[in-house]
Amino acid sequence: MGLPINLLPLIMGVTMLWQARLTPPSPGWIRCRPKSWRYMPLMFMAFLYNFSAGLTLYWTVQNLLTIAQTKLTGTSPSPQPHLKFRY
Repeated sequence: MGLPINLLPLIMGVTMLWQARLTPPSPGWIRCRPKSWRYMPLMFMAFLYNFSAGLTLYWTVQNLLTIAQTKLTGTSPSPQPHLKFRY
């Protein structure tokens, strides 16, 4: 007895959207990005909804690890060297 809906593709879509929001764009990337890339998470959810959970699980874990890496490297303050200048 299971759930009537497949939750893993839905979680994957949410993590894809979250990752896309967190990833900083490179210079010039916004202008040349096709508008269809905005709908990629929805397309992947539709494609992987009836597939086995292996690929969806792999993609979800990879998204979560990328989100964690972005959070750790993007929000931590860079260490400032304590240099004393003597003239």
